[in-house]
Amino acid sequence: MIRHLFKRIAHKKLYARFTLLLVSLLLGFALLAMLLTQIVVYYEAQKYIYDDIFMQQKEIDKSFTTILDETSYLFSRLVYASNTEKLYKLTDTSISQSDRYDIFLNVISPPLNQYYFKGVALIFSDEISYTYGIDEYPRLQYISNAASERITILGTDNNLLMLGRTLKNSNNDLSGVIIFYISERDLNAYINISDSQPNNESFIVSDNDVIWTHTRSEFAGRELGYADTLFDKSKTPYYEFKTVQGIRSAIIVSQATNMQNSYGITCYIVDIIDYANIYGQMYKLMWMLIMVTVITLALGLLVSGLLSRRLTRPIKHLNDSITSVINTGISIPTNANKGDEIYNLEKNYDEMIMRLFSLIQKNKDDMEILRKLELESLQMQINPHFLYNTLDAMSWLAKLKKQPEIARLAIHLGNFFRLVLHKGEKFISVSDEFDIVRNYIYIENVRFPATASDDTECDKFIVEYNIDESISNALTLKLILQPIVENAIKHGFELLKNNEVGIVKISAQASGDQIIYVVEDNGCGFENASDILFIDNAREKNGGYGLKNVDTRIKLEYGEEFGLRVESTPGIGTKVTAVIKRI
Repeated sequence: MIRHLFKRIAHKKLYARFTLLLVSLLLGFALLAMLLTQIVVYYEAQKYIYDDIFMQQKEIDKSFTTILDETSYLFSRLVYASNTEKLYKLTDTSISQSDRYDIFLNVISPPLNQYYFKGVALIFSDEISYTYGIDEYPRLQYISNAASERITILGTDNNLLMLGRTLKNSNNDLSGVIIFYISERDLNAYINISDSQPNNESFIVSDNDVIWTHTRSEFAGRELGYADTLFDKSKTPYYEFKTVQGIRSAIIVSQATNMQNSYGITCYIVDIIDYANIYGQMYKLMWMLIMVTVITLALGLLVSGLLSRRLTRPIKHLNDSITSVINTGISIPTNANKGDEIYNLEKNYDEMIMRLFSLIQKNKDDMEILRKLELESLQMQINPHFLYNTLDAMSWLAKLKKQPEIARLAIHLGNFFRLVLHKGEKFISVSDEFDIVRNYIYIENVRFPATASDDTECDKFIVEYNIDESISNALTLKLILQPIVENAIKHGFELLKNNEVGIVKISAQASGDQIIYVVEDNGCGFENASDILFIDNAREKNGGYGLKNVDTRIKLEYGEEFGLRVESTPGIGTKVTAVIKRI
């Protein structure tokens, strides 16, 4: 169904496509905004849990440790040296009970000034004990647990947290325990354990799973029966999403390291946060965003239709103009604003049409030239074996008539044509290109018998060859060197005196992915050497037609960056460099 819908859209007019494009962009931006909101919701929730909750738990740990510090300080004031005599009197049964209680009140009243301290119990034995601010005598288990050398947490009873420590002097003749009572509600306010959100819980639980303080006071003093399934004590700080008592919640647990380090008390601060409380406000924001998106899409449909019509109207007019040009050759005036993109498009279209017709005409001309060249090439290849066989017959006939020079001339001429024609192919090896020159040099020497002496040198000129053996089998466009050497011999040495010897040096070297030919002579030279490749009537000027022809063939075959470079100095000589691509 979706595929059919897109197929129908593909055949709609440009107006419908523009409208669909704009609506799709609006919908895409809306979906992107919703996705970004989801990401923000997730990371903000993570930040709230990781940063805020763990930071709050650290502050609770510090605050609780501060209360322990205050209690330890209070204990120090009670057992201060000035109170030693009074403490001894408290154990003196010869003093009446009421007098001893007055002494007890006199000992504890001044230090007990913090609002969260609600009472104290001083116990020397079963017969001698004192309480202040509490209604019930502490249970035996709390008394035994208070036998510690430093302040320790005993537990919670009647919403009062109990902290205790052993009371003894250096002579060991005065011993007992003292228990301080702290209001759990005041403690929660001080250490910032609150119940601001429904279904949220915060509490401190001991290592033996007893809750010391809780946001809901009725749970204080109870044992946390599901502690093992709630969190793993060995992996604190601990964070996980799980269902607690039927409610999807985030469990955040950290160990109270300050209390552990300062007082050796092992306990855990636990926060259970309702999942809905974390994401509830974010979900409201998402629904608001969805509503805004729907309204935006509705308005976008209207605006998209208007914008699409305005955008496609000048394009339609341009299309009508192009159709008119195709059918009638007459352009319909458009109403595009001068300087805008549609106007520039129409202007560039006209230029493109003119350029296209120009290229078509040029292509026709090039095809005609190519046809003529192919015809010439075909004519050159007509029955080449007849020519070779005739030259071979001349060679054998000359040998029979005992004319070795004519025989050699026929052989060199046959070799020359075999290499030049080369079965109609335009590429030969570099070594064959040099062989063409060698055969040509021999033929030239024979043409001037008065000066010829052997295959490579004569009285008038000497030819030196230097070829890099690594490129001897590389392929090259044929007939590059021979026209250059011909120009050097015919035009470079024509003004030499009878006692002067012309020297032609021919070399081929590899340079990266290039082959470089160099032909140097010590001939007469000429002015404006660099212009010889660009003069139309160069045939009459220094024989330059051959050089121009070679340069053109190289550029057509290998590219404009390749070709000939001519350097010449009158009276000194000429140097022609040909650069081709190595194949």
